[in-house]
Amino acid sequence: MYHKHHTRGIVLSTKAEGDLHMRVGILTEDFGLVYARVGGVRNNSSKLRSGSQEFAYGDFSLISGKTGWRLVGVRIQTNFFEKLKVFREKAKVMASVSLLLRKLLFGEEKDQNIFEIVLDFFEFLISAKPEEVAPSECITVMKVLNILGFLRSDPEFIEPLALNKLEPATLSIIASRRARMINLINESLSATHVV
Repeated sequence: MYHKHHTRGIVLSTKAEGDLHMRVGILTEDFGLVYARVGGVRNNSSKLRSGSQEFAYGDFSLISGKTGWRLVGVRIQTNFFEKLKVFREKAKVMASVSLLLRKLLFGEEKDQNIFEIVLDFFEFLISAKPEEVAPSECITVMKVLNILGFLRSDPEFIEPLALNKLEPATLSIIASRRARMINLINESLSATHVV
């Protein structure tokens, strides 16, 4: 008998497996990034269908077995793609951050901070003004790189990196430093040899 695990999560990727099944990459609060099989999800009557869509956020029930994780239950709170699909730039930035996370996060490693940072970013994007999108992406990526130990320390960004939530006032202050932020991000990413 396998134990059922319950955790908040955000679906970062989906991939079809055969005619009816899928594999989803879920950034979870409790287990880090996990890849779970979802049986029969491509069937129209599947109760797991809503939890197998990219950028779905909610409460996931997972079982870890001999062949890996399986998604067995889901209660979706929101789907960020549905909220942002009409805002092309926001959807593009969300997809870009998701791809970067899938490249940087290896295996299951609990890091609630990364989950909270990504959730805050996706929630912020819903109401973000156009001029807030790029700086919020930069600070989010910097926070993730910092937690993973890839970001070189820079006194100029200590305060923004320490903030728990993205705030328009902070973003307007650091927006003028975006070029320096991008250089620091690129330098960090080239050192990871992942991207």
